[in-house]
Amino acid sequence: MNGPSGRGWWIGALGLFATLLVLWVAAAVRLSAAAAAPSDLMTSLRSRLTANYAPDPGGSTVRSLRLTIFQEVLQDLGMSSEAAAGQSQEMAELMKSPVPTATARDFQGAKPFTATPAATPPATETPEPTATNTRTPRPTATVTKTPKPPTSTPSGSLDTTDPTICCIDLNPDPPATLSTCSFDVEELEVFDPAFSAGVNESDVYVKYSGPSTGGYIYTQLSFKSGGFSGGPGTDFNAIYDGTVNLTDVYDGETIDVWGKVKDAAGNGWVYYSAGDFTLSGTDCP
Repeated sequence: MNGPSGRGWWIGALGLFATLLVLWVAAAVRLSAAAAAPSDLMTSLRSRLTANYAPDPGGSTVRSLRLTIFQEVLQDLGMSSEAAAGQSQEMAELMKSPVPTATARDFQGAKPFTATPAATPPATETPEPTATNTRTPRPTATVTKTPKPPTSTPSGSLDTTDPTICCIDLNPDPPATLSTCSFDVEELEVFDPAFSAGVNESDVYVKYSGPSTGGYIYTQLSFKSGGFSGGPGTDFNAIYDGTVNLTDVYDGETIDVWGKVKDAAGNGWVYYSAGDFTLSGTDCP
């Protein structure tokens, strides 16, 4: 008795489950079809206008513009209602004025500079040159006087100018090779312009130096000729001479020769390069 009644219960449960499964599948199919189909609500939210990317027709005008939107924007930016209302009113007044034909000079609306026409002067005719009979005057003889040579007169009363060495004449003439331990200074010419205190014989030298001399070696020259051109204070021009005996110069060495002078007032020393000699075949200890 227990066996058949248990089998009937299981059959009833399976039948109920199959029935519920069929109902669930049918409901799912119905809902999917409803979602896929356009509804009245979705259709009402779509625009019935098609896209038009053509340019706007020319000559269209704005029929109305609510200027209070300026006040709302200014308030959204943080202005108080009073300040926004005043600013909005100013903008509305500006929009009522005609559009300027030129840009203002500043933000306050100053009128721009405008060019003012200037009258162009009428062109003037340039008269053509007329031939004129001009006579060229004959040159007249002019007598020119040859200036006299300046006289050697003292200028001032103090000697403040350095003397100069005009030239030095050596024997042999450098550059040359010496086979003896001496050479001659035939002329050393000194010039001291007026106002001149003259040149003392003790202040006229020839000096030389070489690899073994350790510096310059000096030889004082002697007065030969010349002097003041017109008495004390005038130009001084004189010639000096002498013989230079070499020491501390050895075979194969080259020496440089210079003149050296100052005037009696102490102006100088001034120097003059006379050339160089090379000793050959002998030593000058």
